[in-house]
Amino acid sequence: MLETDPFFSPDPPTRQYMIGRTVFMVGALGMLTLVLLYGVAFVVGGGRIGWAGTLEWSDGVPWPMMAIRAWVIIPLCWIAAAGSLLLVPAARWPQALDFMFLIAVTLVLFGMMTLIFAKVYPESGGTFFDSIQHATGIHWTSIALAPQAISLVALGIRLSILLPQYNAAIREQNENLRRMRENLRKPF
Repeated sequence: MLETDPFFSPDPPTRQYMIGRTVFMVGALGMLTLVLLYGVAFVVGGGRIGWAGTLEWSDGVPWPMMAIRAWVIIPLCWIAAAGSLLLVPAARWPQALDFMFLIAVTLVLFGMMTLIFAKVYPESGGTFFDSIQHATGIHWTSIALAPQAISLVALGIRLSILLPQYNAAIREQNENLRRMRENLRKPF
């Protein structure tokens, strides 16, 4: 039965790939926890989005219920980047779909959310796009974006290598399935 499954691979992921993916997911789950905590702070904080935001409804807890600081974000981003750089060389064609997921998570959780947290919770250092603290330089969370940029490039290059192999393997498996069905239809 497994041989007829188009996603069956006789080539299971390597140990290095599995460790790298686990390390990446630890960082991703940590970042997702921060996003959920920010959502809770938004709801109980009266719908205020940042320091300059207005109250949309009465707040249960004054803003910020809990500020998400750069020293929390930076290690999570570095952990995920280390995991992705660990799994990239060990990936094979069956993991091509995993790479699309990893790239999406890197862009949304580690790229976009890092910039959102930098804007919502400005610290000394200010963001490069923040007019209030423009003179003080780049925000500390930019330290978290550097390894993510490297990680995105590595994931993208490896995905561009894996996709043709993945497509060729799927075409071959589909052709084998078609031949097998034709052979089953033939009378003995």
